[in-house]
Amino acid sequence: MRLGGGQCDWAYMTTGLCRSCANPHAKKPNQHVTSCPYFAASHPQRRTAAGRWSGLWVRLALDQQGERPVSNQQGFTLVELMVVIAIIATLSAIGLPGYQRYLDNAALTDMLHVLSPYKSAVELCAMEHGDMNECRAGASGIPDGFTSRYVDGVEVTEGIIRLTGKRALQGLTLILTPERHSGGLRWTRRCDAAERGQHLLRPCQALFRFDGAQE
Repeated sequence: MRLGGGQCDWAYMTTGLCRSCANPHAKKPNQHVTSCPYFAASHPQRRTAAGRWSGLWVRLALDQQGERPVSNQQGFTLVELMVVIAIIATLSAIGLPGYQRYLDNAALTDMLHVLSPYKSAVELCAMEHGDMNECRAGASGIPDGFTSRYVDGVEVTEGIIRLTGKRALQGLTLILTPERHSGGLRWTRRCDAAERGQHLLRPCQALFRFDGAQE
């Protein structure tokens, strides 16, 4: 077979493909010709017109028979996977509790915003009437029916304010009781929580501490 003017000797035949071509006209033994299909496929800068077509044929044939070199790819070892899992577990153990505290504080702040107008209204009611018997929701300037994202409801009876939480504050109940003290009111607050809301007791007691409020 002649390719590009050179006589190719198919020296190494295993799968019907040429692996090397020898030039019978060369002065040195085993001198390769540039038109050899395998040579052209391996040296793009020295391809001839016939070599380019032959090189393409060789590449396609090698792909079909799975003889093109495959890159050495390795996966993760068991030790590496265990190290990654340990790192993720450590970060989760540190980050998740802090994130939960952040959510609890945000929800309690929302409850504080709902409480503020009720607290001020009860204080004005006590100053106007001299006692707190008439200080209830919907009367004497005390609002009624306020709710929010984390507050399910507000009740006011004889100046006692009771807020019930929901969602992140599910199971939490805040009760503020006013008492006359030195011509004004002194508030006593109590945080009650169901079993699922026990983690809210301490932040609730820390946040609702105004006017010397105590348990």
